[in-house]
Amino acid sequence: MRLKAPADLQDGDLKPLEQTYSNYDFKAASGGGRIGAIGISPINNQHLYVMTDNGVFFWSLDKGQTWSKNDVARNKIWVRYIAVSPTNPGEVFIGGAGYDGNTPCWRTTDHGQTLQPAEAPNVSILKDNRVNALCFSPDGKYVFAAVDVAAFVYVIADKKWQIISGNPAPISTFHDVEYLENSNTVRFATYSRGVWDFKIEGLISGAQSLGHQKLPIKIYPNPAVNEVVIHADHPRSLVVSDQTGKIVYTEAFDKRAPNSIRLDIQQWIPGIYWVLVKEQSGQQRAGRLIKM
Repeated sequence: MRLKAPADLQDGDLKPLEQTYSNYDFKAASGGGRIGAIGISPINNQHLYVMTDNGVFFWSLDKGQTWSKNDVARNKIWVRYIAVSPTNPGEVFIGGAGYDGNTPCWRTTDHGQTLQPAEAPNVSILKDNRVNALCFSPDGKYVFAAVDVAAFVYVIADKKWQIISGNPAPISTFHDVEYLENSNTVRFATYSRGVWDFKIEGLISGAQSLGHQKLPIKIYPNPAVNEVVIHADHPRSLVVSDQTGKIVYTEAFDKRAPNSIRLDIQQWIPGIYWVLVKEQSGQQRAGRLIKM
């Protein structure tokens, strides 16, 4: 359903919005899926994008009069958000939760005719995470993602995700994101850890990133019940916090510390935990641990 203000609406008027209903059956066309996310192009409001919760992507270039679909992501993603480029017609990012090792973020540059992972699942830093919200920078060069474990940015030129959370920003569940164009600020909302602003002061490309970049960390088994092994290169400190930000475990190491840290988690409450390791080199590594 589309809502539209009357053409003759004046300041102070109270008039009902015009309602237009679509007669397209997305459930039938997707094989039983329900609409999970909708996107509208800021360049051309004739261009509409829809993905159903079973991963079928739809697009219309005539304001919903006719629809096309691509089912290459069927049963590979449970969608939560669609972001449409403000500068490149046909460029769309879709975020959600990936099924069976698939990426949680897909991308198209031709409205949907071709649809592929934004980053290969086997190398993606987003692997095993959920994308909750997306937004483009006004110049269309970057896509920012609020993800279950941290804040991320996708550099269009590099076709690569980078973590941008850093001190003092928390390792937490990031739920929403928006770009404040007047101040060149990306604003993220977190689960129970407040709102965090990242000031954009320069280009992001190659090895550069916003804030203090955190690399992914190897944790196995994950999910785990009794014990986990955390891999890092000469760890200096380890901090584990729960979803509310409460620290549940911390440890400091000397320079002779092993690269594999074993943790007994039998007594921990089942749930999601955030793991942060600082290495002797100063590099930080972060990851999510699921306690069953």
